[in-house]
Amino acid sequence: MRKAFSNGDAAFALNWTYMYNMANDPKQSKVAGDVGIIPAPGDTPDRAGAVNGSMGLGIAKASQHPEQAWQYIHYLTSQPVQDKYAKLSLPVWKSSYHDPAVAQGQESLIVAADKSLNVMLSRPETADYSRLSNTLQQQLQSVLQGKEAPEAAMQTVDKSAARLR
Repeated sequence: MRKAFSNGDAAFALNWTYMYNMANDPKQSKVAGDVGIIPAPGDTPDRAGAVNGSMGLGIAKASQHPEQAWQYIHYLTSQPVQDKYAKLSLPVWKSSYHDPAVAQGQESLIVAADKSLNVMLSRPETADYSRLSNTLQQQLQSVLQGKEAPEAAMQTVDKSAARLR
């Protein structure tokens, strides 16, 4: 999807935020400079929809250096470090969404993401998220192509999800 969009072969794309900067990079995209962004549609016309694709950090129970590991996590998740990383993705600190230095060069992305923060849902918890995600993507594609009714497609996804629990 990202490649088709960046080649100018797709009118829009629904993807993670990393794609916005890649699609606006002339070295990686034929449509650089012509790419905008809006929040994904939600369950009503006036509401955005969003999925939290983040990952967590943890300390192994058997760690020989749990205090040092915690200090490193504290450092990695600090606002100054995360604000630098935000140029590759999005800020994790809510106050950073209103910091002009963090938003510089990706103002549209920050505005769209800020509108989605309060409605963001977590991805399903499953050991085989990739398989579930692929099934969902395939079924949505079938619906968009008119090959499958929405109800039937979601039943297929539900069955797949039940097997993965």
